[in-house]
Amino acid sequence: MKEGFNYLIDQIPSDIHSKTETHAAGDVILFKPTSYVVGKEIYTNDYIITLDPTSDPPPQIVEGREYQFKKKKLIVYTPETRVFLSTTDVPTSQFTVLCIKKDFFQVTARDAIGKMNVSFPSMTNPYSSKIVNLIRSFEEESKYSHDSSSMMLQSLNTQIVIQVLRETGNDQRIDGKRQPIDNNYIKRAIEYMYTYYNANIKIEDICKQIHLSPYYFIRMFKEATGQTPHDFLRSVRVKKAEEMLKKGNYSIEEVARLSGFLNTGHLSKSFKQVKGVPPSEYRRTHIVIAKGFFK
Repeated sequence: MKEGFNYLIDQIPSDIHSKTETHAAGDVILFKPTSYVVGKEIYTNDYIITLDPTSDPPPQIVEGREYQFKKKKLIVYTPETRVFLSTTDVPTSQFTVLCIKKDFFQVTARDAIGKMNVSFPSMTNPYSSKIVNLIRSFEEESKYSHDSSSMMLQSLNTQIVIQVLRETGNDQRIDGKRQPIDNNYIKRAIEYMYTYYNANIKIEDICKQIHLSPYYFIRMFKEATGQTPHDFLRSVRVKKAEEMLKKGNYSIEEVARLSGFLNTGHLSKSFKQVKGVPPSEYRRTHIVIAKGFFK
């Protein structure tokens, strides 16, 4: 049962693995270690879900970005993720690590919510007693080898995946439907763009503020708004430039600087893409209209 997870087991030092309670059945393996793997990068080909109910896990670098997760959270690591822990100040209490085969997870997700390539808005999520109870049932059933236990474990594996989808909000994210715009992460990102549109902000700056990885943020933002974050920020800057051009008391250079564009060339290119005319022509047209109106 463990053969499909040997690539992961081989990355765990023997002194840690020998003290780790392990349960495996089909496409799921459960580890219950009492210490973290420190000073070594761990990678996964599958979905990893961790639950640490009694203490904060140590700081960790996930795909080059440092995170400090909190206790009593469900943490999701997607396939092809690399994690590194450098600190030696780690908890000794037992925590839970679930590894679910990628193909099994995605096929179950397809059958349950209509999409295979599941994204997670946040790596950390609160969790309920339901997933805890499913894990306990998995532990108990994995101790037996008769046919009824095999059937029960197959059912529990499916239930665990579906419960993970529910705990992370994915059971409401059916393919083809956009996230509601009142999603808190999206609202905070948009507020940040409207506040700092005239600064040299990047996707990484926004993600740092809302505590999401760039990969998840970009996908979630486009599902919610129909635009990439880059295009949305550009539209905000063009809107601000448009407001200044209508006033007629700013030079093109000032408009570019105050609306967050790198230079007049950057402003002209972006403005024409959005409005269909260069900023100089737009300003000239609206100043003429304004003068005619006040005659």
